[in-house]
Amino acid sequence: SGACASAIMTPIDVCKTRLSTGRFPASLGLRGSLARIAREEGIRGLYAGAQARILGAALFSAVGLSTYDYCKQLMGVGTS
Repeated sequence: SGACASAIMTPIDVCKTRLSTGRFPASLGLRGSLARIAREEGIRGLYAGAQARILGAALFSAVGLSTYDYCKQLMGVGTS
């Protein structure tokens, strides 16, 4: 689920980063930034860095779930 959320939110994060670093003027806003990136760089521009972000989210989720299950076993929670 973390990887799916990352994939969906990547274009928003790309815009946020470009607005906060000053690459785009703040007056452009989110919609204007999305449109500008799509027009100038295409869909690939909206998903810049998506592979690393999705991989990181997937690994984080896998480690988190494994750790959670292990700790549950250690505490004897949920065993019948």
